This record gives sequence, structure tokens and C-alpha cells, in this order.
Amino acid sequence: MSDVNCTITPKANTNAAGGTVNGNHIELQTPSVVALHMGPEAVARFERVGDDLVLELQDGTRIIIDNFFVVADDARSDIVFVDDAGVTWWGQYGSSWTGFDIAEITETTVVPVALLGAIGTLAGAALIIGSGGSDSHPADTTPPEITVEAPALKNDATPTITGTTDAAPGSTVTLVVTGSDGATQTLTTTVQPDGSYTVDVPANLAEGDYTVTASVKDPAGNTGSADDTGVIDTVAPEISVDAPELSTDATPTITGSTDAAPGSTVTLVVTGSDHVSQTFTTTVGTDGSYTVDVPANLAEGDYTVTASVKDPAGNTGSADDTGVIDTVAPEISVDAPELSNDATPTITGSTDAAPGSTVTLVVTGSDHVSQTFTTTVGTDGSYSVDVPADLAEGGYTVTASVTDPAGNTGSADDTGVIDTVAPEISVDAPELSNDPTPTITGSTDAAPGSTVTLVVTGSDHVSQTFTTTVGTDGSYSVDVPADLAEGGYTVTASVTDPAGNTGSADDTGVIDTVAPEISVDAPALSNDPTPTITGSTDAAPGSTVTLVVTGSDHVSQTFTTTVGTDGSYSVDVPADLAEGGYSVEASVTDPAGNTGSADDTGVIDTVAPEISVDAPALSNDPTPTITGSTDAAPGSTVTLVVTGSDHVSQTFTTTVGTDGSYTVD
Repeated sequence: MSDVNCTITPKANTNAAGGTVNGNHIELQTPSVVALHMGPEAVARFERVGDDLVLELQDGTRIIIDNFFVVADDARSDIVFVDDAGVTWWGQYGSSWTGFDIAEITETTVVPVALLGAIGTLAGAALIIGSGGSDSHPADTTPPEITVEAPALKNDATPTITGTTDAAPGSTVTLVVTGSDGATQTLTTTVQPDGSYTVDVPANLAEGDYTVTASVKDPAGNTGSADDTGVIDTVAPEISVDAPELSTDATPTITGSTDAAPGSTVTLVVTGSDHVSQTFTTTVGTDGSYTVDVPANLAEGDYTVTASVKDPAGNTGSADDTGVIDTVAPEISVDAPELSNDATPTITGSTDAAPGSTVTLVVTGSDHVSQTFTTTVGTDGSYSVDVPADLAEGGYTVTASVTDPAGNTGSADDTGVIDTVAPEISVDAPELSNDPTPTITGSTDAAPGSTVTLVVTGSDHVSQTFTTTVGTDGSYSVDVPADLAEGGYTVTASVTDPAGNTGSADDTGVIDTVAPEISVDAPALSNDPTPTITGSTDAAPGSTVTLVVTGSDHVSQTFTTTVGTDGSYSVDVPADLAEGGYSVEASVTDPAGNTGSADDTGVIDTVAPEISVDAPALSNDPTPTITGSTDAAPGSTVTLVVTGSDHVSQTFTTTVGTDGSYTVD
């Protein structure tokens, strides 16, 4: 790489070289004038890096001048450009480098002696030496006119000072800037071909008012000056912004405060969870506060707010906040027992509201009395709570609601019925039965098809439990499945309605399967065709004894009599029995229906036996022998009555012999 085309002239009075050149790298040994053989338009950018100057050319080439900003013995380096047309340009800069003011060196340009010696005498130019000299012109005592303009209010602590002058282009304008802290900065700039000048204050001015005095000297030594004032304000206004942390309003109200002047414009940028932003403005109130609604609905979810306000100096203060839009109500379900015999039923449900959220329940009974109470959502999202006070009999309604932190309320309804009245039921056990599996009957107002449960306990304390079904007419009937023991038994019948209410009833009965004992006595032989029938029984006094008497002619008579207090009975056959043998059947039935019976037979004989008697017609025996015969059965007793002439009678008996004869003295 060839060395950069330049000339280095040390400012000190020395024969030593000012520096060395190595390619595009120039190293200065002492403050020097560096003359680059190119026009200043070839440079795209100047940059100070420590004490070094870096030039970045338009073609991308970088030229580095080491130690350019090193000051020695009050001397500092300068840079000049000599273009192809032979025009020389000087890069002027102040005590604190903020960039170069490039100006063409003409015959009217005031050039320092050190610089003049370095660049030599230019052809066609009559240079005016900065340390003194003379020309052939007549004396000039009129100072050049100059104006200066300092920004009235600026948030740049190194404001740009501008102005105009009728001094020659290339003239040096000297500015003295004094800050509010009394610190003074003196800087220079060059008048442009149009008579204007511009320069930035090199070092930061103190906050507050500052003054600027600009002066320019013409070649005759006349100085013109002008003054201006400005204000440095680099402090941004303070501002706060408050977005609702959690809101059900998709166009939430944004509030805040600021120390910016009342009437200042606050700009807000609100960005929703869908990354859609809205920019809108509001005005600061007299108390420094502001409030504004977001114009369009924000998407569900997180959003950000940035509020900013600019003061007259151009300082912008900003603040951020975040919030959440939640317009979705929590889901909730509620389950009231459809039918319950508990007047304080348990209400359950679930919700997607956060665990620990409060569920509010309003329960209204059939009497229109409402109860409001609360419970808490469990970790699994469920809840359960008992109604505090008894509900009236009948239908009731339940409304459950839960509100999320954003204020959205979800609700659900359900209904139920309170039924605490047990169904009515009756039971009828046969009071006295000779059936050990008696039929149990009853009725109930429970719904047809309901199950009736019966528990029957015998005298032996053995219980049987069995069921039957209520008929369409509300009745029921069922036989005891297994034989009950002899004696008293109990029956309990119960039925439960759909609400769980149980109605029950009791009854008792007696099992009696033992027939009463009875005897019957018919006269074995009677000449009475309506003989008296007698007998006894252990049936209760007053029980009816039924007798069936059948004669030898097979004609039967049925008649009754009553058991006496001693258990005996007696009754005459109502109608004459035929001559001959007859049968008698006596029966008695106890209250349980058990019948005891007995039989007997007898003979009706109403025909007198034939008999003859033979007394001696004349006898000298005062105890004569009486004889005779009879068809009466052998062994029959023959009674004889003998009456004497004295009317004295004797009665005596004898027995019929086997041949039907009898004899007696």
C-alpha cells in the first residue's frame, strides 16, 4: 500500500520532522500542520479516538493521524486540504473538539502565523497574517454587523448557536457562552459564504438560563458584537401511569399524573395481548392529573401502557404499567337434591374459579323465604354447603354465583323439593287365625308400585321380613311366607317414599290352629223320639254347638245349641226321630275357625213290649206265685204291683228269663 499523499510541517522552530507516514497511518511527533492533498469533500466522517484523529474517506479508506490532539507548549495540530485545483481549505476547531469547520483560505482569510509558515505562499493569494501586518487600503473604522440567536428553550445542553454577519466569509466569529452556574465557554466558528455561521456549544451548559455574546472582527480590526439569551432544560417532566391491574372493562380507564404544565398533551400507547397497539392522547388537568378511556376493546389477557409527555424544551418523560383484561365470567354448576327429606339439604357444585373463591348461594323455599349464605371453593374446584335453616315443605330454588378477581360473575340455578312428611300406612293382621301363614293387608298413600316391607314376629320370637308392592288403589296384600308359631304375633309394615321418609304401622294377631275338644252323648235307647242330646267342650262359653242327627230313615236334622259357662251343652232333637237307631254328630268352631267334632249313636224305641201275667185265680197261699211271659229282652225287669183286698199294694220285680218267661212269689 502506498503512503497517503500529505505534507507534515511541525509548528515548533525545529529542523526535526513533524512525523512519519506509513501507508494510511500518520504518526505525529510534535504539534504540526498536516496538509492532505485532497479536497475536503473526499472525507465522509471525522472521528476523535483519544488523542488520535481518524478520517473515513468516501471510498471507505481510513486515515489515522496519531497524537493529532496532543498539545505541547500551547501549540496544537492543524489540518489543511489542498485540492486538485490548488484551493486550500483549513479545518478549524475550538478548544474542545466537536468537529471541524472547513473553510477555504482566501486572500481575506486571517491565518495564524504558524499555519501560514506551514502552507507557504499560495499563488494569487495575498494572505493576511494573524499576528499583524498592513495593506494598501485606506483606514476602515466601521465594525461589521452581526446577529446571534440562542435557542430560547432547549433540552440540548450543548445548543447550536447561529447567526449572520456582513463580515467576510471565512471570518472568525468568537462566541462567549455563560451558563447559569457562571461558567464561561469561548468558542469560534467561521462565517459561511452566505454570511451565516453556526456552532455547537462544546461542553454541557448548566441547567437554567444562559447568555451568548458573539463577536466578529473585520480585517481593519473593527469588532461587531451581539447578545442573546436562552434556557437549558434537560430535565424530562415526571409522569406516572396507572392501568387497572385486573379489569372486566375491555376499554379500561387509564389515569396518572405529571408535573408537566396543565394543558400538556399526554400520549398513550396501549398494546393488547394480541399485539395490537392503540395510540391516543389526553390533556393534563389543572391539578396535574389526567384520565382517558382506551378507545377500542382490548383483547382478553395482558396489556401494556406507555404514557409520555413532552415539555416545551422537548424533554419527554414516560412511564409504563401493565394490566389484565378479563371479561370472561367463571363457569359454575350447582346441584340441589332433587327430592330430599332433609329440610337443610346439602348443596354441591363445581367451578373453574380459583380455589378459595367465595361462592354465594341464595335458596328460596316454597314459602318465598330466601336464605343467602356462602362457602369456599376447594382445591379441586368443588364446593359443598348445608342450607343453614329449615326450608319449607315443597319446591325450592337455588342460585349459586361466584365472582372472579376481575369482577366477572358466573351463576347457575337448580331446583329441588323438600318432603319431610312420611307416607301414611295401615296394616291389618287377622286378629285370630287358624292359618299359620295369615294374609296381611293394608293401605298407604305412597305411590303405586312402592315397596312395603313387613316384619312379622311370632310367639316364639322368630321374625320374618318380606315385601310386597302397593297396588294402583293404594292397597297391598301378602301372605306370611312361613308358618308362624301358635300364639300371638306382631306385624310392622313400613313404606319409604322417594324423599326417604318412612311411614310405619303395627298390628297384632293370634295364630290358633288347635280345634276345640267336644263330646256328645245321645241316649243309647230312648222311647222319646226327640231325645235330649248332651255333651261338653273346651270351646269358649257361648260358642255354638252344631248337631246333625240322622234317624234310621236317613232323615237328618241340623240344629244348634250354646256352650254353657261350665262348658256343657244340652238340646232336644227338634223333630221325632224314626224308630230305630240314629246317629249324632256334634261340632263346635272356635273364633280362629278351628272345628272340633264328636259322634254318638242311640236307638229310638217307642213300641211297648208285650207281657202277660198269670195270678192264681184262687189260692190259699197268701203269697201266691205270679208268672207270665214277655217279648221283652231276657234279663228285662218285670215290675209287679199286687194290691190286696185291704188296698195294700206291694211292688216288686223279677227278671225275664231267657225264654221270655218270668216268675215271682
